[in-house]
Order: sequence, then C-alpha cells, then structure tokens
Amino acid sequence: MLIVVWSSILLLWLLCGVVLIGIGSLLLGPLASTSRLGDAFWAGLAAAVAVLEVYHFFRPIDSVIAVLFIGLGLAGFVFCRIVLLRQWKTFRTTAPWSLPMMLLVATLVAVRAAGPCEHYDTGLYGSSVVRWAATYPLVPGLANLHGRFGFNSSVFLCVASFDQGILRGISYHLFGGLLVLAFAAMIVPACERLVRGSSTSLADCFLFFLLIPTVSWIARAEIVGTITDLPAAAALLVACNYLLCGLEQKKQNPEECSSTNLFIAMLTFALAITFKLSMVVMGCLGMAIAFLAMAMPTPVQGKRTKLHYASLIFSALILLPWIGRSLMLSGYPFYPNSALSLPVDWRVPTASANWDAAWVQSWARLPHASLIETKGFGWLVPWWKNAWGNREGFMAPVLLSLTSGLILIIQGFRLKLPNLSGGLWLLAISSAGLVFWLIEAPALRFGEGLLWANAAALATCAIYSLPVHLREEGGITALTISILLAVYCVYPRTLWIESYRKPLAVRSFVALPKVAVTPERTDTGLTIFVPVEGNQCWETNLLCTPDFNRTLRLRSTVGLPSGFHSENSPH
Repeated sequence: MLIVVWSSILLLWLLCGVVLIGIGSLLLGPLASTSRLGDAFWAGLAAAVAVLEVYHFFRPIDSVIAVLFIGLGLAGFVFCRIVLLRQWKTFRTTAPWSLPMMLLVATLVAVRAAGPCEHYDTGLYGSSVVRWAATYPLVPGLANLHGRFGFNSSVFLCVASFDQGILRGISYHLFGGLLVLAFAAMIVPACERLVRGSSTSLADCFLFFLLIPTVSWIARAEIVGTITDLPAAAALLVACNYLLCGLEQKKQNPEECSSTNLFIAMLTFALAITFKLSMVVMGCLGMAIAFLAMAMPTPVQGKRTKLHYASLIFSALILLPWIGRSLMLSGYPFYPNSALSLPVDWRVPTASANWDAAWVQSWARLPHASLIETKGFGWLVPWWKNAWGNREGFMAPVLLSLTSGLILIIQGFRLKLPNLSGGLWLLAISSAGLVFWLIEAPALRFGEGLLWANAAALATCAIYSLPVHLREEGGITALTISILLAVYCVYPRTLWIESYRKPLAVRSFVALPKVAVTPERTDTGLTIFVPVEGNQCWETNLLCTPDFNRTLRLRSTVGLPSGFHSENSPH
C-alpha cells in the first residue's frame, strides 16, 4: 500500500504539471514564439490563480472549475504538442543528467508528501478556509468569525481546487510538494549547465546558489497542509530568476525572448504577492523594474508592445481580484493592516484588525512573548540569537551575503567590477523587501524567500566580479561546497527521525485530525463552535473558531453565504 500512495502522488503531480503546462502554453502561444516548459508551468499557475480568484466571487471552488482546468490543460498540451516536444528534446540535450536527478527528487518528495499533516496553521485556520472556499462562494466578512480567515492567500484556493471528488482530503498532500518539484526542476538543470560549462549566465548562477534552500525544502520543509510560506518563497525566487534573465538578455541581445522572461517575471511576482502579503514590497518593485525594462525600445517593436500591454493586463487580473477578495473577507485591502478600509457592514472592527496586526508583528519578533516585550528595539538581541540557530533559513544566507559583499568590496577597490546592472537591480529590490520584512514581521519563515534572493543576488554579483579563469575553474569546487553546506543545513543527525520515519510508516493517506468542540450562542442566537482544548478546529463544523465573539451575527436571513457582521473585537 505504501508504494500505491507514493505512485498516486507522483501520478497526480504529473497530471497537474501537464495541465498547468498546457494552460501556460495557451497563454504564451499568442504572445511569444519561444518559451520553455518551465515558462509554461509558471505562466499556467499564474493564470489558474487568476481564474480561481474571479471564479470564487460567483461560485464555490467546486468540481466544475477542476474539470475546466483539466480540459484547458489537456487542450493546450495537444494544440502545442509540437512546440512542447521540441522544448523537451532541447532539455534532454542541454541537461541530460537532470532527468534522473529529478526522478530521484520526485521520489524523495513523494515519500515526505505521503506523511500525516502536522502543520499547525492548517489546523488553526487553513483547512477551515479551504472548506469554506469549497462550500460557498466568497463570504463577506468571514474574518469576523475568525480573524485569521482574513489572511488572504491564493494558496487556499489552489488547495481547494485539488480538494474535489476522490481527492477530498488528499489535496493537502499535493500542492506544497508540487511547487518544490517545479522549483527543483529549475535548479537542477542550471547546476548541470554551469558545471558542464555550457552556460555563463547570471540567471543560472543565481539559481546555482539556491541549491542550498532547495535541498532543505526537499529534505526538511513542511509540505503537507495549507502551507503558504514555501509557495510564496518559491514564486518570489522564480520571479527573481526571470527578472535577472530578462535584464541580462535585454543588455546582451534585446530580442523578444528577453521580454518573454520579463513578462513571466511580472506574473510570478504578482503570484508571490497573492500567496503571501509579506512579499508585497519586493513583488511590486520587481514588477515595476520588469515593466520599465520591457518599455525600453527593441528591434521587435510589435512583439514588445504586445507583451508590454499583456504584462499589465495579466498582472492586474492576478492582483486586483486578490485585493477584491481581501475587501470581501474583511473590509480591508491588506488585512490585518487597517488602512484604506471600505465603509461596509461586514468590515471587521478596526480594533480587531489592529490587534491582529500587533499580534502578528509581536509573534514574528518573539514567539510567545507579550506585546509589551516586543515593542521598541529590545527584541532584536533575542531575535538574533534565535535566528542564528536556523542554519538554512538564516545562518547560510547571512554568511553567503557577508562573504559575497566582502568580495565585491575588494573588487570594487581594485576597480575591476564588470557591468552587473541586472544583479544590482535585483539586489536593490531584495534589500528593500528585507527592510520591510524586518520592520513589519521578521519571522524567518516569512522572509525566507527575501533572505535567499538577497544572498543569491550578492553571490552572483561577487562571482561575476572575479576573473573569467577563476569562474571557469571553480565550478566543481563551488558545487561541492554548496552540496556540503546544503547537507549541513538539513541537520543530518535528526533527518531520518523528523522527516522520513512517519511518512514511511503510513499505509494510506492520513485524514486530517478531528477535535472536540463545544457550542456557544451569540446574542442573536447564532450557534458557534469553539474547540474544547487548544485553538485548532481542523475538520470540524464550518462555524468553528477559537475566538468567540458574542456580537457576531449573520448579515441577512439568507444564511451563511450572506456573510457576517460584528460590533466588537472577539479578543
């Protein structure tokens, strides 16, 4: 039975990959004559998220949209089969060892994806959000029932789209692992191209340094549940790679392919923002740079203009419905930030939104500390001590950044810096994103993508500041050091116990836990269910919340689809 579980996950990932590549091919076909399989996958994922966001305004995320995606994906795969086959042959030629490596990676990730769901936030609110999305169209004021229901992430819609029919309950094992595989499918060929000497691009070098977090995600990261941090980090780093590739090609050979990369960079930056609000600063800056770079004149004026307008339209189709969803859920466009609220009856009370914002910031600085303890700057020293113990999430990117920065300073004093404009632009936006993250919510899992984007950008600039012969001779050495550092970062001494013992013990897909709840009645007679122990609801009644609010009421007699109103904070 264990082999059946693994095989089922691998087959479902293969189907999802085919569907998303097919959708992406339909999107890119009229806009770009040249694209790769990875381009189609990420474009297809961005398009699917945009459709899900709009669809949920009118209908629950049901089997209809799942069948629509499958139909579109297979149609795209059939119509674009010649182009896709050509891309596959090119991939096999340029990176022949990547395919067996990816099969090994897929197997390792599938083993871990078969394990039970122990992700805390899935039980806290993630699984409930998925069930609300699969049961009703977008419910106004849902954040009045549970403040975290207002933490708007498109990841929940993606998981809900999987959670249909025979896949009910299995969806929590699919989405996180799928994105880890898609990200690894970019890293592994880039490393092979650099080691074989068939590539000298900044973008491949950037991906090369991301081998360290990739190995950690494969071996250690939580991938079962409604994970939002990892998808956001992966989408952000993918966007950075496309931006760097587009800027580099724009400088060397300003043809249509560079605009295609910049177009996908805009889509994936927008995708990262919809996955996690903490990506908003770097995401918006990255989109702005990509758009301005596309606006520069090129020899292929017609194609550039088409992609230029398309990038605005499709980015807006991703971001505007996402903002609209947040307004519907809470009355605020960027909840829990209470700015720019709508004067609607389902709006979460300002005091409640401000409390949630203060709680998120306090927890991100020092978990389990009081709000008073995390005010001012007194939290910085204990935060640094806690962060330094995290090898992959903090120690490795910080050491890589410091070492690379030192090399750049030395080369700068020697006046031997080449033109690194693409890498420096990436470094500028990642630094701005890091400042925003450090001020607002410096939890390491919120900033993992930002830290590695900054570190890989610095390391890429440092490598390309060295003489050519040093770069060419150091490929194998750099790969060896990166692999050793990656192994160190996965804590090999406890790897078996924490990552593989439980998944290898399962014999079927493990259902989400059940918890005991007790009914409570609001002032209007609405029955709300509160967990008897702890604050996790998991797979209980939809009206379960740990934050009981006596003033909570339905907005009309229509029932739950009409939404919720609250007069006071439940905290």
